[in-house]
Amino acid sequence: MGKARYTFTGYTLSSPSSLDRSPTPTTSLSGTVLLARKHDSLGVERVKILRQPRNIVFRFRIPAGKVVQDTYYVTLPNGDVRKYSFPKKYTDGNGYLKTNTLIQSMFSADAVGTYKLETVEGDGFAYFNLPIVRGDVWNVIPKLSDAEIRNIRKSTKDVRTDSYNAINALRAALFRTRLERDVSLDLLAQKKAEDMARDAYVGHVTQDGKNIREFAISLSINTASSLGENVAG
Repeated sequence: MGKARYTFTGYTLSSPSSLDRSPTPTTSLSGTVLLARKHDSLGVERVKILRQPRNIVFRFRIPAGKVVQDTYYVTLPNGDVRKYSFPKKYTDGNGYLKTNTLIQSMFSADAVGTYKLETVEGDGFAYFNLPIVRGDVWNVIPKLSDAEIRNIRKSTKDVRTDSYNAINALRAALFRTRLERDVSLDLLAQKKAEDMARDAYVGHVTQDGKNIREFAISLSINTASSLGENVAG
């Protein structure tokens, strides 16, 4: 634990999240912060999303020991951010959401596009931060038949190569630069896929509590200073 200087020169937060950034440049900021050695897994994997004709309904439970604020944020497809409050019946005497209780709320979602749903812990960090798609989405890999799936699974090398080529073809159509393959990330992705298959889960956190960076460290895989993960099953 100790003090550190910081300088902020990038983008302004669109909601109180350590990850959520809007595309609007902001004036540089600097100051002093107190750093504390603390780890907490970001996000939960068991949020139930129900899409209705004009609304999105979501349900989840907060485990004991977690402190989550009684408000949440929705980033709309146009980039605007709306703040909502959970129904009062879910708020505990301490002003935060009740734990070990099935919590449900709903927000309007008329427009086509991607919405981002975010709940916030008591310390201001995101508890979960989920994209929710309404309408058409880009399909990087075309839908396959069961026979095609069985055939393509015979070679993980082919899966990686086909996915890489399809992503770059889509990026080219959107006038984006090509992505480059990285041997360390290929290995990390393969090991994570094997871990999910072995333990029968799909999520960012392994069954023994490791996020993707901790998982990489446990395998002695060297990664860059910034590391993200997309998971599909």
